[in-house]
Amino acid sequence: MGGIGAILGYALGALIPRLVMIPLGVRIRQLMPTGHTLTEFVYARYGRSVYVVVLFIMLFYLFISLTAGLTGIAQMVALLAPVPLWVTASIVMLSTLLYTLYGGLKVTIFTDRIQMFVILPFILLILFLGWQATGGIAPVIEGLQEKAPHLLNPFNSTGIETGVTFFLAVCLTGLFYQGTWQRIFAAKDNKAIRNGFIFSGLISFPIILALGLFGLAFVGLSVPWYRFHCFIQCDAR
Repeated sequence: MGGIGAILGYALGALIPRLVMIPLGVRIRQLMPTGHTLTEFVYARYGRSVYVVVLFIMLFYLFISLTAGLTGIAQMVALLAPVPLWVTASIVMLSTLLYTLYGGLKVTIFTDRIQMFVILPFILLILFLGWQATGGIAPVIEGLQEKAPHLLNPFNSTGIETGVTFFLAVCLTGLFYQGTWQRIFAAKDNKAIRNGFIFSGLISFPIILALGLFGLAFVGLSVPWYRFHCFIQCDAR
């Protein structure tokens, strides 16, 4: 584990692309006001060879993102009920495909908004229950100081290396995310772009940081990650 440095690197990697997209998105919209996505601009500006490279990167990232998302939701449902992973993944893929084919980008933006209002309270609840389950910050820090004090050092070489790796990976892939570019060109105006990216960044950074700190809690309290969901459930009862 990289400790504090790795967690900060990952959280900053999620925040920085959103801030970078504000001037970058505004500028590309000015240069290509009738465009739809990044690949159109790359093709017009740099030619077919660069276009093919960027298209491959975007498609590869979309495949990884889709696979990770389906795996995550399937495993989460499996923690709550004995549902086979392929069943959950199939239901999610089919339902998402149907409403996307019917409503297009407008529906995906609408569902994203609904998901935020539904998921955010659950995230806050998980953070609260997790905090209660750990008994507060004092036992976590005591356990880390005893078992792995280097994880608390933000200047630990391993933590810095891991954090930089996470930052570059998350930051650079975020710049090639198709969903981001769709929203840039679909935004009503430049103010909507700025407010949207700032708001999403201010939400994502603390959530990623807080959830990442639970990883340190696992180490400090010697709780295996696969038992933490039961740890929270038992405490909630």
